[in-house]
Amino acid sequence: MALVVKDRVKETTTTEDAGIISLGGAVAGFQTFAAAIGNGNTTFYAIEDADGSAWEVGIGTIADASPDTLTRTTVLANSAGNTSAIDLSTGTHTVFATYPAGKAVFLDANNDLLLTSATASKPVLTIQNTNNGATSGYLKFVNDKGGAGANNDVAGTITFYNDDDAQTNMEFARIEGYVVDATNGTERGGLKLYGAEYDGTVTAGLTLAGGAENDGLTLTTNSGIVRKVATKVDTAYTMTATDHIVFVDTTDANRVITLPTASADNIGQEYTIKKIDGGTGVVNIVPATTSGYGPDDIDQYNAQFVLYAQHDSVTFVCGPGDTTAGEEQWWIISEKTQPHCAQMVQEVAQSITKDSDVKLDFPAVSGLESFAIGCTADASNNRITITRPGQYMIGGGATIVGGGDSTKYMHIKMKIYDNSAGATTWLGRTRSASNFDANQAQTTACLMDLAIDDYVEVYVHHNYSSNKNTLVGTDASSRPFLFASEIKS
Repeated sequence: MALVVKDRVKETTTTEDAGIISLGGAVAGFQTFAAAIGNGNTTFYAIEDADGSAWEVGIGTIADASPDTLTRTTVLANSAGNTSAIDLSTGTHTVFATYPAGKAVFLDANNDLLLTSATASKPVLTIQNTNNGATSGYLKFVNDKGGAGANNDVAGTITFYNDDDAQTNMEFARIEGYVVDATNGTERGGLKLYGAEYDGTVTAGLTLAGGAENDGLTLTTNSGIVRKVATKVDTAYTMTATDHIVFVDTTDANRVITLPTASADNIGQEYTIKKIDGGTGVVNIVPATTSGYGPDDIDQYNAQFVLYAQHDSVTFVCGPGDTTAGEEQWWIISEKTQPHCAQMVQEVAQSITKDSDVKLDFPAVSGLESFAIGCTADASNNRITITRPGQYMIGGGATIVGGGDSTKYMHIKMKIYDNSAGATTWLGRTRSASNFDANQAQTTACLMDLAIDDYVEVYVHHNYSSNKNTLVGTDASSRPFLFASEIKS
């Protein structure tokens, strides 16, 4: 059943009392209700009583029958001043389709359109399309200025009002369509979503705006950029306000990615940076300005963050400092980085001088057993250098050729150099005594907190009567080695 409104629908009736109206046929030049409105549908009607004074306006339901009828479903108004069906007098009355004032939609004296209802969840504005197609109707706002359009012109606004607890009707939210760039041929538009702040001021909190050529759309908040797209770079790059995710291809050369200045205007701004290639180059991420301690640093104290391995990534957000205003920082909120590790395996036998601490050397770090991810395997200095602070498992081992004297021994130990303090620590010394076998072997390992540029080395000592060579067998299991592996959850 649908509410149908049609033009020039008028019939007569001789029905008496307040019951269902039996329709007597169309007046000359008019349609019948059944033909115009349709069986089972409703329409607005008016009745003029034959007495010339009584009348009724309402919503009636049409039945295509013998005779056709109009059921007075809802009475909206009548000559008695109530909403009851009137008792029709004796005679011929007139029934016609109308447009009740109480249901009329019109512009008032201020050219405003007001839809009012005292019913919960009413009124409802429905735009319905009954075409069997993929598109429907739309609500269209047109700002036809009669002159040249300009940047920031407002094309249309939807506002939301409600009573506060003092029954003051006020604006709580707004949606606004506006012009970003009115230049002919390069027009750009945007949409702003407003909300009432703490003091009731309605402020744009989210803005969607068209970007420059090939730059897509940018989504911003009033406290920072939410942003648009991912960007791929293969050179040094400074992040912009419209960046969000930056993929870096180092192509075997180090790349510097510079963050914008951390400031109050950028609080909430978030960036994700990812190294996507498997090359040897690293991604050095640095703030715009930094002292290594204070405003615009990374996590308050750091002047850079480095991505070493393929698929390493980090996400920063600009936020307040941990002391005073004006010391905004780039805080790391998530990182996905491979544990740093390195292993050096000796491939050429080395002579170990008797009664001396001899550093194991690794002149050729090329075999499958030798590798470095993040850490530096320094074959020229025979050490592993740390490039990211953290907890590391470090260790080494060696086998020396010779033996047969139970009074002799060998031991192995780790040298840890603290670069910031310029101090050396020896740890993990383990000793083995000869058991008359031809060879002696020993390994050691320990857990250490290491910082950037700290390094580790492994040393061997024995007290045989002559120098001994390390054993370099045909497989890696018998070769001297040095390793460092970051402990990372």
